[in-house]
Amino acid sequence: MKKTSIADLDLTDPSNPKLVHLNRDVVRDNLQSFGKSVRLRVTYETYYRKRSVEQNSVLHWYLSEIADETGMEMLDVKDQMAKKFLVTEVKDKNDELVADPETGEVMTRIMSTTELTTVQFNEYTEKIRMWAGEFLKMDLPEPDSQKSIKFK
Repeated sequence: MKKTSIADLDLTDPSNPKLVHLNRDVVRDNLQSFGKSVRLRVTYETYYRKRSVEQNSVLHWYLSEIADETGMEMLDVKDQMAKKFLVTEVKDKNDELVADPETGEVMTRIMSTTELTTVQFNEYTEKIRMWAGEFLKMDLPEPDSQKSIKFK
């Protein structure tokens, strides 16, 4: 089931919630698609911004530096880092873990960085930075110190 954002609420002041955005056309179209005698569940979830262009630039700089150090192609480094740090368990539409029907093991998949929030993306790049330091003895600067670095 595809989730569609229909409204954004600002709850920075819980005593005074504000409707920031309401997509009335999406609400109307979705409600009409259910018919007349259907019960609906409305859920709220915290909104997190997706990764930024700046964060993605830092990631690609890190990956390029690792590729230069190891002699690998940058895309191969990117794939390896994703396999190492972006594996997640597969869940169904009810948010329950999905088991492989043949083995019974919980299924996993590699997340795309486009799925990550800004917080998750920072954690991902930090894991790469720490890994490069530990295993390759590379001293990749923290993202805050990137201002003086020219990206390729």
